[in-house]
Amino acid sequence: MKKIKLIAILIAILLTSSFLYLAYKIYSPIFTVDSCENEIVKDIPSPNGEYTAYIFKRNCGATTDVSYQLSVLKTDQELENKSGNAFITDSNFKIQWENSDHLTVNFPEKAETYEQDKKVSNVYITYKKSKE
Repeated sequence: MKKIKLIAILIAILLTSSFLYLAYKIYSPIFTVDSCENEIVKDIPSPNGEYTAYIFKRNCGATTDVSYQLSVLKTDQELENKSGNAFITDSNFKIQWENSDHLTVNFPEKAETYEQDKKVSNVYITYKKSKE
């Protein structure tokens, strides 16, 4: 009799655990809140209008520092609440389109950089440190 009770308890625990795990997997994306916010500093379209370069500040709350980021997107795409896809640094910076597929980023030489991609989609990116 004790064996049957023990098996019943183990089955109940297993079923309850499985149910809770599945409920978590199904419903957690609905209730997860992204605590980060992007604030666009500047958006500059490429000369041919195919791309837009977004400089934005990303703030993820009190436990992290604000960062300055760059995303290069097709003009019909919106800047989502995600990290930049090209450049991430701790300091503000400037950008300039050299032509429709080449962007130059000027950033302070003392800046700490976390991401520095040389190409995003079909846009080449050159980085220059300046003594600001």
